[in-house]
Formats: sequence, structure tokens, C-alpha cells
Amino acid sequence: MTENTAWAVGSTECEPIIIWADGTPIAKVYNSEANAHLIAAAPDLYEALRNARAALARYVSVEEPVFVAVTEAIAKAEGRDHD
Repeated sequence: MTENTAWAVGSTECEPIIIWADGTPIAKVYNSEANAHLIAAAPDLYEALRNARAALARYVSVEEPVFVAVTEAIAKAEGRDHD
């Protein structure tokens, strides 16, 4: 994760759980702490998935189910359809 995308879970004494990015509150999560941690981890997960896709491309066909799943997950994270 780059320094510009430092996300963290912050909390207050009352609900909701607040997600912070670089010192700015960006989201409120009412459902659960687990959701807040997943949102906070999203930039790292996205970067890791892009790196994994690049590594997979050297070893498996783009038609392999694992490669397709990784590609579709990246496309979903980017708000676009699978290419």
C-alpha cells in the first residue's frame, strides 16, 4: 500500500464504526467491526490481487478458473465488467 492510501479502522465510544483514510473519515459502518476491517483492508487486498494476477499470468492460461476469478474480482473492484 502506498503512503497516500493509509486506511485504518477508528472507533468512538458509540456506533457507528468509522473508516479513516489519511486522517479523513470516509465511511461509517453500522453492521459490524468485521466489515469495517474488510473495508480498511481493501486497498491492500486490491494491490495484492493485482500482483497475484501478474504472477499467475506467467504460469497459467488466462482461461484457467483461478486466473478468470482473479481478473473478475479486480474488474469488480474497479467498477467495470470483466474484459
